[in-house]
Amino acid sequence: MRVRPSAAIISEKKILLMRYLYGSTDVYNLPGGNTDPAETLHDTLHRELKEELGIKIAIEQMLLAGEVVFPEKKSSALHVVFLN
Repeated sequence: MRVRPSAAIISEKKILLMRYLYGSTDVYNLPGGNTDPAETLHDTLHRELKEELGIKIAIEQMLLAGEVVFPEKKSSALHVVFLN
């Protein structure tokens, strides 16, 4: 199972989403990414936000966690969302 921390960045009642192509499908997602070996969730999130958006934010409490299962790929991902 992959573990993917992400950030719910909210400003002026708007939430920041990233838009990108996944294969040929338009996808909207919270900024974040997969953990590297021996990397904490907070370290992963700081690294991904720097790589993807060039920002550094304070990471606060965990908002939610949810598992996504991909039966056709025989894989799953645990999404962990933090507030900023």
